[in-house]
Amino acid sequence: SYITQVNLYMSAGTQIDLMVTLPGGPAHFNSMSSLNQLEDITDLLPEYAPDVLPLLPDGWLDATKINDRIYAVPTLNDKTSRFAFVCRTDILEETGVDPATIKTADDIRDLCLKAKELHPEMKNIIATGTNKVIAGSFLINDDGKFVQFDGLGDGDNQLINILEGDGTTIHNTYEREEYVHTCEVLREWYELGLISKDAPIYGGAAEETISMGDAFGEFQTYPEGTVLTSSSNFGHDMTLIYLVDNALITTGGLRQFTWAVPTTAQEPEAALRFLNLLYTDPEVINLITWGIEGEHYQVMEDGTIDFVNGENATTCKYYVGWPFLGNSFLDGVLVRYGNAPDLPAIRYASNHIANVTEFNGFSFNTDDLANQITVITSTVSEYRPSLACGQYTEERYNEFLTKLKDNGADEYIATVQEQLDAWLAAKGE
Repeated sequence: SYITQVNLYMSAGTQIDLMVTLPGGPAHFNSMSSLNQLEDITDLLPEYAPDVLPLLPDGWLDATKINDRIYAVPTLNDKTSRFAFVCRTDILEETGVDPATIKTADDIRDLCLKAKELHPEMKNIIATGTNKVIAGSFLINDDGKFVQFDGLGDGDNQLINILEGDGTTIHNTYEREEYVHTCEVLREWYELGLISKDAPIYGGAAEETISMGDAFGEFQTYPEGTVLTSSSNFGHDMTLIYLVDNALITTGGLRQFTWAVPTTAQEPEAALRFLNLLYTDPEVINLITWGIEGEHYQVMEDGTIDFVNGENATTCKYYVGWPFLGNSFLDGVLVRYGNAPDLPAIRYASNHIANVTEFNGFSFNTDDLANQITVITSTVSEYRPSLACGQYTEERYNEFLTKLKDNGADEYIATVQEQLDAWLAAKGE
């Protein structure tokens, strides 16, 4: 209910002092900033949260600037998560397939067919909570490889994108050959029974479905070094099969979770003082994330932490586990996931050397297209779930494109392209 509550509170002018923005809906950075619901904290940060800015890797803060003014701070967590198929280790071992040989969509299909033969009662591949089988900003090209696009911070509609080789030309995601090919691949999987019929309306968590023994795996992004044991939310040992060699840090990724001071805050200065703690104080971070030491968690000899009294994430009386509570690199490392004690330091270092998109810091203003965006969002919500879950037909796809065009998609893309060109020109590129 978080997204709904934020929208209601902001509409009513209810006091919110500090909040994390979420990847979609009215609690997204894009939505809130476009509606002028976030405070300009540019001049307040140096005085009231002086330790935050030096912690952020180069370029990250550009993602949350509008007209060179700061309206939020990206969470300091791993942004280099790689796209992967995560599946039950026990069933993977039953298939006899070496996960190191799985590189393409065809490899995934063949693996899942073997899993289905062994366990025909399962849904096999479960959709994500956003009603897409392929999570995130990834498509399948003609070679069957998974490719990542830069959505320029567009948000959940994912209407616009730039793929490697496009230069600076923005494309309509849903008109791309790669999108059509992705839909055709998913239709094949659907017809083979690898995707459940209820995927377009699935509203639960994939972890829950897998833990109940109803599914083999899902597509998701995970940081390097992630280990998912039976004590995770999946309820089983899970194997991560990474499908891309590296990850691109995009404006959209940096905007997924940001800390912001809403315009309904009564004391922005005090809010930023607390924000400073969220990025610098391990005691505060661990209190919010894990609870009280000795009551909700214990510190092990090697410095990692674990639940107490044999409890787990489900039975523990207090557990948040969010990786975006400010500076997640200060979080205690949960030992039962098999993570190394120095994993936060490893990830912190990798994020400082990761590739950031050349378009990071570009933000666009589409306030004049508010009505079109509303209708485009409705159109995407109506058509994408079925197309993204294997129920593709050429007739439905063409109907989707026609509605997007009729509802102003071309004008929207042209507006963003014009602003991108101007932004690049101002940078001398």
